[in-house]
Amino acid sequence: MEIEPRSLAVSKSNGVEVLRNLLGFGAGEMIDAIFVAIDFEGCQNIENAFQTSIDSEFGVAYLDTRDLLHHEEKDPSSFITTQEFATGSNSRFDKAVKNFRFGVAERVSIYDLGEKIRQCLNPQDADITNEKRKVIIVRHWRNEMRSVEALRIFSHDLRCVHRILDISRTANELFERPPGCPIGLTKLSSDLSLPFRGEDFHTAGNDANCTLRVLLMLAVKSQENIIPEGPQSKLVALLRQIAQAPLPPTKSEEEVNRLLAMQPTEPLDDAAQPVDMSRFYVKLTKASLRQRFTQRRQEKDNDPEERARRAAIRANRDLKEDGENFMGALQQLEIRVSNAAS
Repeated sequence: MEIEPRSLAVSKSNGVEVLRNLLGFGAGEMIDAIFVAIDFEGCQNIENAFQTSIDSEFGVAYLDTRDLLHHEEKDPSSFITTQEFATGSNSRFDKAVKNFRFGVAERVSIYDLGEKIRQCLNPQDADITNEKRKVIIVRHWRNEMRSVEALRIFSHDLRCVHRILDISRTANELFERPPGCPIGLTKLSSDLSLPFRGEDFHTAGNDANCTLRVLLMLAVKSQENIIPEGPQSKLVALLRQIAQAPLPPTKSEEEVNRLLAMQPTEPLDDAAQPVDMSRFYVKLTKASLRQRFTQRRQEKDNDPEERARRAAIRANRDLKEDGENFMGALQQLEIRVSNAAS
């Protein structure tokens, strides 16, 4: 029996306080859950059920809060586990293999990607038979709102998802920025002294790993004006070490070729063949696509943060036009004065 995905609400306010409480910096204890950062590349292809292109990437990074409580002599770089899956063309897969910094990218069929995602979002409890762990999804801003849409296309059961955290909203709140002005993942990484470089981004697994590290550093920054006591002081130091741990080295050309040789050399799906829509949870038609586009547009129109962002853009545009008009008028005045003087 198929289970309708429940409505997944994102923490839109008090994100800093929510994060602090989840990690045990508030009055309660640290939550027993797994932080799961997700990222999609080619998300629009998934939203269209691969009708326009079969190229996509899914990246996921995990951090188990149980590891934060039992971390004796553990290497900071080993706390986060990261995976990368790629569908579609050779060029898409070659890019994923070459650029993914945290292991080996796996080539999958578009029809198997959903099962991979379900496995990632329904981790088994190693201590209790037949029990699933709580999952806290971590994403980055509106581009990854589409990630949630993609999850709904694939995942029939998302009941393990306890909460969704948006690092851009949390960063805006923590750094007292206007709510409609998102900070890009690249800038967040740089501002928080994370070890990523420009070429590391836009590979789904790398972005997922970076997103999770940003979350940890935001938790660290939220404690800077608070005098932590013994265990909390150690936790803050540990979170910083995990977030800023060095990345694995980039792959050499020889290593990339070796890894490519271990995977299927041709796409697992025939792009020339029609996509079997019955294999996806959401069966999209042109009418439903138009309906979803209209719905998303209405949601943006009703979102205070989106309205504030649009107002800021309009104000900047008007200011620029006023400045240009002023400069034009000033130039005309200078010409008239010059003509009068001559």
